[in-house]
Amino acid sequence: MDSVINVQEPFMYHIWPIIVVLILLTVLGIIILAGYYRKKTKPVQTVEKPVERKFYTMQERSALKNKYLGLLTALEARFRNGEIERRPAYQELSALVRSFLKEISGVDVTNCTLEQIKEMHVPVITPLIANYYEPEFALETDDDLLDSIINAKRIIERWN
Repeated sequence: MDSVINVQEPFMYHIWPIIVVLILLTVLGIIILAGYYRKKTKPVQTVEKPVERKFYTMQERSALKNKYLGLLTALEARFRNGEIERRPAYQELSALVRSFLKEISGVDVTNCTLEQIKEMHVPVITPLIANYYEPEFALETDDDLLDSIINAKRIIERWN
């Protein structure tokens, strides 16, 4: 039994379509990897809430200033009478100044660190808060609370 085997030519592949597909797959892979690493290393951007600024009439502004001047005077009296210690008094003073800034300008620094306040460029309040930091957090201080209250009152009185 003789059998004849006819050998056929191997399939002829064109090399260019294969090269193009490989290049496209490589480029796609690079894009996917770049996107993955970019997401991974991209700093988180915080979305700042728009400042809700209320515009006060001169009378309302004056009443707001008087409110905070009264609160500072009450704090001063409580400290002089020994009803409040120096450290909690500084903490309350800082809270009052921060609250005043929020009410009068809409800039909320109530929970901000000193560095964050400096980044916000609030030149009038920043030195006050900076002066309160040491006595506010230290167990003992030589700082004069009454002078700090007077400085806070001056800032509030001169606020435009």
